[in-house]
Amino acid sequence: MIASNLNNLALVYLDQGQLDRAGEYFRQVLALDLKIYGEKHPKVAQILQSLGATLLRGKKYGEAEASMRQALAVKLMSFPPTHWEIATTKNMLGGLSDGSEGLPGGGAAARRKLRHHQKAVRPQARPHPPGRRPSRHPV
Repeated sequence: MIASNLNNLALVYLDQGQLDRAGEYFRQVLALDLKIYGEKHPKVAQILQSLGATLLRGKKYGEAEASMRQALAVKLMSFPPTHWEIATTKNMLGGLSDGSEGLPGGGAAARRKLRHHQKAVRPQARPHPPGRRPSRHPV
């Protein structure tokens, strides 16, 4: 319950653009979740990813990458390699190195991201018939 409330506070500060405060709260949640679940639990991976995304928004690229790599390591222990959770984290890591955040890397990271996303499909996702896309404006 406490971790959930701290996570909610982190999200509020994140929405307000107070990235340092959000990061502090995510770190508190991480410390609690590590005590409760241990370091190999998917909840820990999710908080590590949230912290990494917050650090990325704050342009703290080195810390962001370290946090996201930890999240990926935990997810690889928890999910099959083509699971969408792993694809999401790899996508975020690829964003760090594909040049989109002003860092070196380039097309190779983007191509790896694309290949992984093509293999990983969320369970509820359904392909649309060829030539048809769902309308954005319901009739």
